[in-house]
Parts: sequence; structure tokens; C-alpha cells
Amino acid sequence: MSTVPIAPPSQSLAHRFSLPTFLLVTLLGGWVAVTPLWLFGGNAALGIAGMAMMSTPALGVLAARRRGVRFRDLAHATGLTLGPRRTRTIAVAIAVLLGLPALAGIAIAIAAGSGLATLNPGMSGALLAVVMTPLTTFLMVPTAFGEEWGWRGLLLPHLMERHSRRKAIVVTGLIWCVWHAPLGLFFGASAPLYFIPLSAMFMVFAGPVSWARLATGSVWPAVLAHAGLNASAATLFTSLSSGATPADIGIGAVVGMALWAAALLLTTAILFRTKHQHP
Repeated sequence: MSTVPIAPPSQSLAHRFSLPTFLLVTLLGGWVAVTPLWLFGGNAALGIAGMAMMSTPALGVLAARRRGVRFRDLAHATGLTLGPRRTRTIAVAIAVLLGLPALAGIAIAIAAGSGLATLNPGMSGALLAVVMTPLTTFLMVPTAFGEEWGWRGLLLPHLMERHSRRKAIVVTGLIWCVWHAPLGLFFGASAPLYFIPLSAMFMVFAGPVSWARLATGSVWPAVLAHAGLNASAATLFTSLSSGATPADIGIGAVVGMALWAAALLLTTAILFRTKHQHP
């Protein structure tokens, strides 16, 4: 896979950002953000906590910026621009948007076919949800940006300065999984039923999202991919029958999404085949 330069070699990200500060603010902020779950509980509190959590990686980027680093340099280093090849960036973004309905449809079929969940009566609702996935994706861009600016905007290229591309992607995925741990409070005793397959999904999805970032030098295709993941999740939960137990719906949906994400990972692995340890 060909990649584009992310930061000038004369000034590494380590000189401009403090990685320990980023991790501290992001991971600790995640636990602080779930405070409404402790105080109030319920779906409304989960929504508030979720949006607050998704902003913590972006806050981590701002907190990690070393003194004297201009915002212009920060924007370039963390992929806020469209990258050096704007046409390529736009093409990747379009591919992400066009692929989302198909992926959501496959996920719904797998979730229903697994026997762990069933579709709501009438396929028209499910088809409408799939068609609406791109629009839902755009609505979820702000919250997805809050995460991706931290994960793929800063953390991934920062790790790549010292480690191979593959190792950096895996470590980023692991930290992404750990960061979601506070949400387990909402599921109580059923937390392992949700968190284990969710973690598997995050790990396999880290590859395609990272490819979108590295192939373009821009964080925006990764933001769209992340927003699309969330939109697809919303599509799945809308399409699956409410008559099933919450655990059944969660496992069925997550299993379906993990499988199609794994298929994406296989494709990405082919693109990532290279003899070089660094881009």
C-alpha cells in the first residue's frame, strides 16, 4: 500500500505532542464522562455519556500540544487538511459512503441468519434503514471526529514514528478497546456479552479505518468510516426485532458487524503487504 507523508521528518510528532498527556486525558476523561451513568442511569444518560466520551480524544490532542506549536502545524500533522492528494482523499471518502449501505445490509443478514436475533416484521423498514445509512453517517460525523482526531489523527502516526505500521495499528486498536471499558457499567452483569464481541469488532475495524487515514494523509476519510460504523450500528438495532432479549440483539448485531469488518480487514491486509516496516 502506498501512503502519503503525514508529518515533516525534520519535526516529529514527539516534539510537538506529549503522548503520555494525550493518553492520560483521553483514558481518564472517558471515566469522567460516564459519571451520568453512575448518577442517573438509563438510555438518556447513556446518550449523554457517549457523546461526552467521544469528545475526550479530541480534548486529548489539544491538551497534548506542546507550547509554541502553531495550530497550522497541528492541523497538518493530525490530518485536518485533505492531504497532499485531494482527489484521492475525496475518492476514498466517496467509496466509504457508497459502501456503507451494502455493508449494513450484509451485517443485518448475518445478524438475523445467526439465529441470535430476528428482523422486525416487514423488510421495507430494514431496507429503508439501509438506504438511510449514508445520511445517518453525516449526522454522526461531529462525534466521530471527536474520536478519530485522537486515534488516527494523532495516536496512530505518533506510534508509527517508533514502531512498524502494523504494530502501530494494533496498539491503536487495543487502546481504542480499553477506552470503551467505562461503557460496560451500563450493561451490568451482561457487560462481557457486549464488550468481548465489541472489542473484536474494534480490532478488526482498526485496519480499514487506519488505511483510510494513511492512504490519504487526511483524517476525514477515517472520520467518515467511523461515523459509518456508528450509523450501521444504528441501522442494525433499528432493523432487529425488539422482541428479542437485549443480549440477543446486542450479540447478533455485533457478531454481524464484526464479520463484515473482518472481511474488510482481509482486504486491507492485502493492501498493507509491504516489505518496509515504515511508510
